[in-house]
Amino acid sequence: MKIQAILVLAISCVFGQTKTSKEAPAVLKKFKFETWEIMLPNDWREKENDSRMVYMESGDKSKGMYFMALSHPDPKSQSSEDTLKALIEGGRRGRESMQGYRWVALAAPKKTIHHDVISYSEDYYDQSKHYLISTLLFVRPGLAARFTFHDYDCANPSRTKSFLKASIQSIKVSGLAP
Repeated sequence: MKIQAILVLAISCVFGQTKTSKEAPAVLKKFKFETWEIMLPNDWREKENDSRMVYMESGDKSKGMYFMALSHPDPKSQSSEDTLKALIEGGRRGRESMQGYRWVALAAPKKTIHHDVISYSEDYYDQSKHYLISTLLFVRPGLAARFTFHDYDCANPSRTKSFLKASIQSIKVSGLAP
């Protein structure tokens, strides 16, 4: 499927090629949300939450992931760039609403464009609270998704990013015409 190949290419450009890592989870399980799929560690489960998003949490409750998908019946009603800007702004407002946290960007955000798919990633960390938020956005005309990973006890952001790499690179969109 064309969109799936483009999405995999966009993920590779944002996160680099898949490498074997001793931090990668040994057993992954496929989860489907609307037209999106992701492989997460086997002990992750969907949990109730107060938002409109799907929330998955690790068995030990130290990590979580929020997922949100948007679709526009008329892709011309909002440009992909405008959708991306709105999603980025929503993430910024969400971090700002978390009182008592001092978020620092770990690096400049990464944005890639392949054909009509925009991939965007950003990582924010509060060192004093050992809390990492890693966000991955995908936007194409008429469709967008946000995957936001949280490590609530993150002493080493590089280790967490390595741990999440296999899950992030497993993201696929299915059921769409090319």
